[in-house]
Amino acid sequence: MAHELLASCLLVSRYFHQALEPIFFSHLYLVYDKTRRPSPALIQSQYLHRIRHLFTINFISVDYLLLDFRNLTSISLKGFVYRGSYDYDEDDEVSDPDQVGSADEIMSVEFADIIGLSVLAQLEFLARCPNVQKIHWQSTTRRSQYVKHYRLLEQDNVISVNQPLPSTDDIRRFIQPGTWMHLRSLVVSGVYSPYYGKALEFIQDEGFAHILESIPTQHLMELDCSGTAFEPLGLEALKRHCDVLRLLVIKRSSSFTSALVQEALESFPKLTSLPVDHLSVEDVERGRPWACLNLRVLIAQFDMSGAVDVEDDQRRHRLLFDRISTLAGLERLTITGRCCHGSKASIPHLS
Repeated sequence: MAHELLASCLLVSRYFHQALEPIFFSHLYLVYDKTRRPSPALIQSQYLHRIRHLFTINFISVDYLLLDFRNLTSISLKGFVYRGSYDYDEDDEVSDPDQVGSADEIMSVEFADIIGLSVLAQLEFLARCPNVQKIHWQSTTRRSQYVKHYRLLEQDNVISVNQPLPSTDDIRRFIQPGTWMHLRSLVVSGVYSPYYGKALEFIQDEGFAHILESIPTQHLMELDCSGTAFEPLGLEALKRHCDVLRLLVIKRSSSFTSALVQEALESFPKLTSLPVDHLSVEDVERGRPWACLNLRVLIAQFDMSGAVDVEDDQRRHRLLFDRISTLAGLERLTITGRCCHGSKASIPHLS
């Protein structure tokens, strides 16, 4: 039912009001509007306990986050968090995670591109969510075309890291075994920078491995580590979840190798979706058969380079398509790279 219709029902009868109030007030959206922004004091406290889902986008005062949202199950913060003025000032950065309210009941958290709430405050808040099942944590970066207006940068076409990224020591300090006992889905994302020609990697391999090792064994079902260092330590830690992992996204990282992608294909039999940037046919040939025979979605750029002649090139194409043909459950195949051209190979169950 649309919120406009719900609002009309609330005006008809107190019985409608009693019945629909929990639904109507379950979601709160706070969106920046410089010309029309209610004071936090005007948000009626008798409804705060009804709010289960809080969404904020751009220039949200920390005063809103101090309200008594004691029954939140999900929170999404995007953009600027500030302390009372429209012009961002680094001295106004919110560093105390207690300023973001209670986290005990929260099951879903999204922190995306936040400026004004320090990375360590974000990390500590995440560590205070014992029942969280889904985390989406995106690197704190901003394109200058947006932040220049708020006097953060003076140059165009640059992606700026506004604050230090979390170190491995920071990760170890806040995330311990048992911190996220119920976590099922994890997105830890950096941002690709065309200006620098590489990813601004959010968390390094050792810290990322520590996070994965802190999640209970055979618990994590979805992992998106785009723009995050994904190297041998991280992959080895991820194998602790090999029997349940369904989704793995490895993109926009300047550190991962094709050999690691091949090893992932060998190691996770329950995978149903795998978007990756790069997989060399040489690594496919050297590696073991793929274990993820129920894979439904494969999105990859295959590297066919290294062939010594036309016959060798054709052999590599046959090898690749023979390997893909073992994925009997495949429903979507997106291939980029030179193997898209000139090959007459086909995959019967996708025809």
